[in-house]
Amino acid sequence: FQILLISSAKIAKIIQRRNKKTKKIPVFFYKHSLIVFSPHLVSNAFIKSPSVIERRGISAGSYKDLTRVAYLNEDMWTELFLDNKDNLIFEVDNIIAELKKYSDAMKNDDADALCRLLKEGKEAKIKDE
Repeated sequence: FQILLISSAKIAKIIQRRNKKTKKIPVFFYKHSLIVFSPHLVSNAFIKSPSVIERRGISAGSYKDLTRVAYLNEDMWTELFLDNKDNLIFEVDNIIAELKKYSDAMKNDDADALCRLLKEGKEAKIKDE
């Protein structure tokens, strides 16, 4: 996922205004101009899947990893998302396009394409580490 950029002063102000429990913003936010991540949207959308809802309480580690950030302060994240909507819309559209490739490969029983897509994802993760 691409990291979306906003000013560190602005993120600190939004967090402090929206999250009353936050007394002090960590130094990290002041030293770096980043914070809004598209995984929050992916996680929040995924957790609403009928298949996920049907199997509440039954989860493995990867499910917990994907859905951890779905529990969020909706007021704060709404403001952050709208403040960065152009970047975030780009990311959402890209994620949808990538997921469609997986869907198409499975619909067509195209094991080669599916394997290639999975390998590309694995290699992207390795480069990210």
